[in-house]
Order: sequence, then C-alpha cells, then structure tokens
Amino acid sequence: MKGVNSKNFLGSLVLGSVLGYFALLTGFWYALVITGFVSGLLQKKLVHAFVALFLAGVLSTLLVLLPLFKDGLIRLMEVVGAVIGINGVALLLLTLLISGLMSGAGALIAASLRSFKSL
Repeated sequence: MKGVNSKNFLGSLVLGSVLGYFALLTGFWYALVITGFVSGLLQKKLVHAFVALFLAGVLSTLLVLLPLFKDGLIRLMEVVGAVIGINGVALLLLTLLISGLMSGAGALIAASLRSFKSL
C-alpha cells in the first residue's frame, strides 16, 4: 500500500492479534470489536485501519482454532455444516470472515473517531 506507515500498520496488526487472541480465549466472540477499536486508534486512515485489523481478526481466530485442527475441528464443522446445509470448510471460512469483519468494524469506528480534532 502506497503511503502506509509500516510501523503503525504492523503495530496495529500485532496489537490486534494479541488482544484478539486473549479476547477469543475468554469465549466472548464479540470482544473482537473492542480489540479492533483499541488497536484501530493507532491508525489515521480508515482503509489502513480496516485492512490491518481485518488481518489481525483472522490471525487471532486462526491462532485459537489451530490446536483444534488435530482434535477433529474439520469433522465438527462438517457435522454442524450438514445441519445448516453448507460445507464444513465453507463454515470455517465464514467464521474467519466474520471475525475479521468484526475486528475491522471496530477499527473503522476508532479511525473515524480519531479523525475528529477534538479527540
């Protein structure tokens, strides 16, 4: 990305991943919006904030799900997916997409609030 301050971008990505990982360990999935908000305060531009925290949300979800792959996560997703009528892998990708979008939404809120001069 042209004009990206790589220090802020990587800082948001790392901070969002770490906070998102710990938020997901609590079992409160919607906490990704809060972690995206906190990490999004480092970014000034909306697009940079969304991209950094979308990736952080996906990465933190993958870090939480990684140990479950050896315990049969794909089989579980296939069973749950069969109940609702979609493929198990598609359900896993949908989970990653939703977590990334939630974290990115928090980042968009934070970056738009940061653009006000009074804050």
